[in-house]
Amino acid sequence: MKEKRKFSLVQFGQLSYLTAANFSQNNLWESASSCSFGFIFSFVPVVLIILTLLVGIMQVSPVLQEWIDMFADSIRPYYDIAPIVDNITLYNSSHFFDIFLGIWVIWMARKLFSSMMQAMSNIFRSVSTRKSIMNQLVTFVTEFLLVLLIVAVILVSFLVNRFFELPVFVFFRDNFPFIFSRTSNLFMSGVMYSVIFLYTTITYRFMSGTKPEFRLCFFFGLLATGGFMVMSFLINTFLNLDNYNIIYGTISTLIILMLKVYVFFLIYMFFAQMIYVTQYFDTLLLGELYLLPEYETTNFKYAFKRILFIRPSILENEFNALKCRAGQILYSENDDASCVYYLKSGTVSEVSHKEIVYHDEGEFFGELQCILTQKRTSTVKAVTDCELLRIENEEFLELLQRNPEAAKKVLSKVSEYTVKLYRR
Repeated sequence: MKEKRKFSLVQFGQLSYLTAANFSQNNLWESASSCSFGFIFSFVPVVLIILTLLVGIMQVSPVLQEWIDMFADSIRPYYDIAPIVDNITLYNSSHFFDIFLGIWVIWMARKLFSSMMQAMSNIFRSVSTRKSIMNQLVTFVTEFLLVLLIVAVILVSFLVNRFFELPVFVFFRDNFPFIFSRTSNLFMSGVMYSVIFLYTTITYRFMSGTKPEFRLCFFFGLLATGGFMVMSFLINTFLNLDNYNIIYGTISTLIILMLKVYVFFLIYMFFAQMIYVTQYFDTLLLGELYLLPEYETTNFKYAFKRILFIRPSILENEFNALKCRAGQILYSENDDASCVYYLKSGTVSEVSHKEIVYHDEGEFFGELQCILTQKRTSTVKAVTDCELLRIENEEFLELLQRNPEAAKKVLSKVSEYTVKLYRR
């Protein structure tokens, strides 16, 4: 069981760096673009499904017609659905071909969710165990739940609007019209961002395949929604739609919509990546430790990484943090190789076959025998007072499974070790 730990500023920097590095490595810029185009292709089919449900409800409660018309007006800049509403309202019978068309509409709407599933697979690919058929099922369920959620929001908005039309509010509506109109706008904005928050939280929890804690999904869903709210405000503030109308004509509204959708998916995927990094922070941090560049490296990026990751205090606990005095032997030849050591500070000497190798701060040693499941082939002694981190074999092997670069480095060391044995 992992103990609860508080993140320091350095550890927050490590978390942010790992998130940004994995975000770039997984090419999530392109995934966000794919999702935004998927949204445009899915927009019309999803609207058709929502309309079909709303009109079905409207036939039971005709007073909903006014609210459906308002919904149609709100999306008219993107797509005129008024003729579709009229046709669905007048059309009462159904045939086999209609059922086929309904299934086709649902299939077309999968473009967005398929793009999202692919992006989530890129983020969580090393640990997700969900099969392809399960991905398809999750896609359909997510689409269905999203449609139901939007329908529910429209119905709730309709009921709230009807509630404020009660006679008891007549005096307030007549004397404070600005407040009521403002309240209505704030309510609709609040409903929209609430839907976004619920959607991000649910998809973080169930689309990742790694079962992150709900509170983790809740927290990052809140951050993603807040981030999108700020970016949407900035876009509305600094972009002049009239200029785009002159250049692009009637599709300018669609272009702005695509920009907002792209920004949303960038934010959405960034925090999805941060969930992955938070879940497997210890292993990812250990990987950065193992791949630390040498002191001689002058590249700014590598020097920055060394400064940021060389002191992994969050990995330390009472069981794996070791201190030894100068002259103390850590292990001897023919001892069992049950762990790997990371040298946090100090210097140690490794003596094998009359060869002496010195290890300094920021280096690992003892990993070869763990990988090859051999006895120790050398004796390691502290040259100065040292602080070390003891890493169990299982933890180190998990690192190699998660981090291809770390596995490549170990294979290189095994190759060098094999060549030395052959020469002897």
